[in-house]
Amino acid sequence: MENQDQMEMDDLSGTPEEQASFLQEPESFFNERGKHFKHPKFYGEPLNCLKLWRAVIDLGGYEMRR
Repeated sequence: MENQDQMEMDDLSGTPEEQASFLQEPESFFNERGKHFKHPKFYGEPLNCLKLWRAVIDLGGYEMRR
């Protein structure tokens, strides 16, 4: 069971290439508006935004938490 949980967490994390690709959209959004995109951090560590987004979607997304 523990191995299955780790595999699911790895799937949510994505590859470094997937993570970089995922952040291109917000970076472009900020750049188009003349703003600097600062990568989010959590307790000083870079936040894996792709993993966070996938976890929220798996839990039902924004609408389920209202």
